Amino acid sequence: MLRINLNLTIVAMVMPRAKVSTSSQCIKNLWSHILYNRTYDSYNKTTPTPPILEQDVNYDDRFPWSENQQGLILGAYYWLHWATQLPGGLLARRYGTKLVYGLGNFLTALFGFLIPLMTHYHLYALVTLRVLQGLFAKESFRRYCFWLLLIHDSPQQHPRISDEEKKYILDHLGDSVDEGQTAIPWKEILTSGPVWITIISQWGGAWGFLTLMTQAPTYFNFIHGWDINATGFLSGSPHLFRMIFSYYYSIMSDWLIRTNKMSLTNVRKIAMFVCTGLQGIFILALGYSGCHSTLVVIFMIAGTTVNGAVSAGPLATFVDLSPNYASILLGFCGMVVIACGFISPAIVGILTHNNQTVSQWRLVFIIAAINTFVGTVVYLVFGTSKEQPWNKYSKSSKDNGQKLEELTAKPIIKIEEGDKDATEKDRMITD
Repeated sequence: MLRINLNLTIVAMVMPRAKVSTSSQCIKNLWSHILYNRTYDSYNKTTPTPPILEQDVNYDDRFPWSENQQGLILGAYYWLHWATQLPGGLLARRYGTKLVYGLGNFLTALFGFLIPLMTHYHLYALVTLRVLQGLFAKESFRRYCFWLLLIHDSPQQHPRISDEEKKYILDHLGDSVDEGQTAIPWKEILTSGPVWITIISQWGGAWGFLTLMTQAPTYFNFIHGWDINATGFLSGSPHLFRMIFSYYYSIMSDWLIRTNKMSLTNVRKIAMFVCTGLQGIFILALGYSGCHSTLVVIFMIAGTTVNGAVSAGPLATFVDLSPNYASILLGFCGMVVIACGFISPAIVGILTHNNQTVSQWRLVFIIAAINTFVGTVVYLVFGTSKEQPWNKYSKSSKDNGQKLEELTAKPIIKIEEGDKDATEKDRMITD
């Protein structure tokens, strides 16, 4: 929530700009009529609320931010968000996910309380605060409390897990062993084709999803003229459908794997097509919906909902490739794909600066769709979920040296003086 709250509230924080004719045309439709006009039933008559003239509204508490400045604010969250992805994975290996992830939530929530103060102080004070939020961000303060109580780093540490569930999880972790003092195979990870293919697919899906999540409120406000109440509802409700879809799609994927109806790789590829390929189709359709608000809402909800399959697709692929280094792979992937979070708003700011039109926003959605299609095709053609050879843990160099010495040392065979059957080949010098 702390990641997307400013995406929505910025609609009510900036001064309204003069709408071009195309934008004005989009206000005159059924959805806007329903969302803009409140009605009440009195004596079987419906009386619309008198329209509020723009000159009657006081905008003294709003900010004159341009589209470029708005893109700067929305993208600032992701500027350094990548910087903690890989270190976070390394820290999670050492101290446990519970502490590292939870502490990030807590710090981000504290910074969130300062947003109103920094906003009124200076634009770049707000930008700096959002950068800090992105640096530490994960979730929110309230979730942190439940996180400490309910989340545990491994099945063995969970106090309430059943023996049956614990056995099921441990049996399906692949070749996973206790980490101990291990050396991370950086060279193998950085040169692994399957890892980079999965990252490319994640890039496409992340670009499409972040475009919908970050830019939808601004698009609804400027093009369709919806107020913050309508924008908030239409921007937030798709995520509820996404959560429900993710749950049931994951169940279906597990069933396909458990019953051997389909190979693991094919299950992941279908999930990739659903969460990224279908999303790209819906985003493209959204861009060509123009002023048809009903279609806009349908494609917006559909594009966000199908992204729920990501939990059974590219995210799960990293665990398939290497259960032992999954946190490292996810962190490294996050470092790369999080760039979508600030590149996309910057492009939107450039394309729509003083030009809030349907045609310009169509370009925004076309760019997002192209990214999703590229990611989908790459994974469908080259993607795999086979466990990689470097998933086997290798001990640190010191331990490797000791083990090598043990393996190469010649065995010592003590020969009794009276043993005449011993050959010269078997005789060894003993201490």
